[in-house]
Amino acid sequence: MFWIGSYWREDEADTAPVAADAAAAGAPSVRPAPTRTVATAAIASVLVCAVWPLLAALSDKAAHNPAPVVLDGSNLASRPAGEPTWSPEYMAADATLKGAYTAAGAPVDLNVLYYRNQGPEKRLISSVNRVDLRKQGFRHVASEGRVEEFNGRQLALRETRVKGPQGNYLVWHWHWVDGRFTANDYLGKLWQAKAKLMMHGDDGALLMIATPVGEQPEAARAALRAFLQSNLAPLQSTLEATRER
Repeated sequence: MFWIGSYWREDEADTAPVAADAAAAGAPSVRPAPTRTVATAAIASVLVCAVWPLLAALSDKAAHNPAPVVLDGSNLASRPAGEPTWSPEYMAADATLKGAYTAAGAPVDLNVLYYRNQGPEKRLISSVNRVDLRKQGFRHVASEGRVEEFNGRQLALRETRVKGPQGNYLVWHWHWVDGRFTANDYLGKLWQAKAKLMMHGDDGALLMIATPVGEQPEAARAALRAFLQSNLAPLQSTLEATRER
């Protein structure tokens, strides 16, 4: 909105000479009120407020993608041995890619949730989405941000611990929005808004990997790193291919 309003911006004229002449003549210095500038800004604000809902509606319609979502995990370097023992509590996605894998001698659960044509009933980034799965007795214990490096590329993610009936899990999770990874919800929302305005659609995905954790969390981190070292690039390729369909 501010960007659109800037087209009607009118910079104030330099009033310094006027003030100097008034002071030289012994008259009191009076700065003229920028009446025209204020009026122009007010009109621009009204126009933006009136046009913005229409622009948002047009953007939503233009960004709509009726194609069904299909996530194909056949290009992953690892092969699943079954279904994951743990999954997050998120709004129902358009497509999912899940599996139980093994990395560095430890079990690793993968959950990828893909969203398209998002709305109130399904959102990638929402306060109702939870990493823990309370329906199955899992509870959030702690969470912090981390930056890991894979094949010379840094990846920002969130590390969350959940406690459940089967023990504790260490979870790494982040989002894929407009072709980029982020662990920041606010940044993800901004990227989503920009993508819709640029007619890129609103496709986005949650990526989450988890492994059991005991007294030595570094051992659990080693398993998650080993899985991503082999599968992060294939996962991104899978998401990009899904977006282009």
